[in-house]
Parts: sequence; C-alpha cells; structure tokens
Amino acid sequence: MMDIKIGQTVWIKKINNAARYLDNKNSAIEDYISSGTIVSIGRKWFTVNSDSVFDERFDISTGHNDGKGYCSNYIAYQSKQDIYDEVEYSNLKNKISHEFCGYGQKTYSELALAKLRLINEIINS
Repeated sequence: MMDIKIGQTVWIKKINNAARYLDNKNSAIEDYISSGTIVSIGRKWFTVNSDSVFDERFDISTGHNDGKGYCSNYIAYQSKQDIYDEVEYSNLKNKISHEFCGYGQKTYSELALAKLRLINEIINS
C-alpha cells in the first residue's frame, strides 16, 4: 500500500500500450517517466494530474492506473529511485538468467571452481 497525500509528487512510468511506440533498445529510461501531482484520494483510488496524464486514477495498493477494462498503461511510484531500482533489478535478473541458462553446455563461460563456490554461497545465504 502506498503512503500518499494530496499535493504529493509521484512518478509515473509508461508500460504496456503507453510504452509501445518508444524504441525500447535506444530509449532512455527518462523517456518512460514523468512526474505528476496527487489531486484526490479515495478509499481504493487516487487521482493524478501531470503533463502526460490528466485525471488518471491509480490503485492505492498496486500503483497501477485504472485501465477501464483494458490493461494498465501507467504505474505510479513514490520516488524516481524506485523506478531506477526496478529497472536495474530486471536487467540484472535477465543477465544472470541468460548467463546460467543451459550452463554446462557453454564452453565460453566456464567458471573457475572458486567462483562457482562463491555463487553457491550467495544462493544459499
């Protein structure tokens, strides 16, 4: 659940259809982000106005906008750093997953025993 109040600045990240036409490989994360101000808060929804969204309502518990029967196009975050952290998490997870997918069949990424032990320690901690 988001801790929010009227007049607070939130950061809006474009997703799904709103992000569809951005060039994913060459677009900076800044192209996906804008700021907005909370103008009202209800029991389940809060409403945000900004340059990119006008009177768009967001779910207090998830931060996703109301897609009105379709998919959500935006997610609200309380700080810009939360978005950067989410993107870094996703990138690292994908990189690690890709590196170890089918491990043992890749002769070019053979790791020394010491490194495998360190990875095992991290996984088990």
